[in-house]
Amino acid sequence: MKERKIISIKCHKNNSGKIRIFGYEKLENGIYIGEFNRGKHSGKGTCYWNDGNIYKGNWVDGHLEGKGAFYRSDGTVLIMEYFFHERKHTIVKFKPDGTTEFKLCEHGSCVKSSDKAFR
Repeated sequence: MKERKIISIKCHKNNSGKIRIFGYEKLENGIYIGEFNRGKHSGKGTCYWNDGNIYKGNWVDGHLEGKGAFYRSDGTVLIMEYFFHERKHTIVKFKPDGTTEFKLCEHGSCVKSSDKAFR
């Protein structure tokens, strides 16, 4: 099993009295900065990959979960709503050339719409 390197941890209570744990972790291919729960990425966080890609959004048990934005190094932006355990997600893709795509996937089957659906 690969050893994980959580570098820094900071705890604080939010307005409702719940303790939040923040920190950053050096990954094999980047760095994660955000909330942790039981040593896993959980809550709001940002992952910066060495290839220039960035994901900002929600995490649960170390997986992308809920709403977030994925910024690709080629200029493409994906606005996502992702449900890992239910195996479904919705993605709106904004490409650098100005075109837009919409994709709805459930249990591996996807319905894709082109830019024309947004005009």
